[in-house]
Amino acid sequence: MSLPKPRRVLSAHNPTTGLAEVFDDTLPPASGESGYSNTIAYVQKTLVADPKRGGWGMGVSVGWLDFPPGFESPLHYTTSQDYLTVISGEIEYITMDNKVTVLKQGDILVNASSAHKWRNATEEPCRLVAMSLPAKVLDIDGKTLDQPPFNQYKLF
Repeated sequence: MSLPKPRRVLSAHNPTTGLAEVFDDTLPPASGESGYSNTIAYVQKTLVADPKRGGWGMGVSVGWLDFPPGFESPLHYTTSQDYLTVISGEIEYITMDNKVTVLKQGDILVNASSAHKWRNATEEPCRLVAMSLPAKVLDIDGKTLDQPPFNQYKLF
């Protein structure tokens, strides 16, 4: 079974006419390793939204993460605060000390820039909706995750 393309509905005012417009489309996923895909629905560059500006780049973003059956990511970290909701399937969230937490449909995970990996140990695909906010680089005892002994982790 494969997952349908994510659907994005965006409502904004036309800056010329002042009328509300609704954009409704499906988005092609950006394919990653081993069938994993990431689809970004929207990015805003600041916490205070400007409805006249949107686009791609670092900022507050929302999108979908798709994990095929049998997928396992490398251990990695992000420089973001991520809010993730499982909307179909289930996924294992594994921390750098190998603690496994199984997330199922409807579960929410808040990931505060911590080193982790994902594993879909099932025979069904898993889809998450993710909202990410830029975050300060995490440091542990004065060392960031890009310095020894942590620098073996991949930055995503």
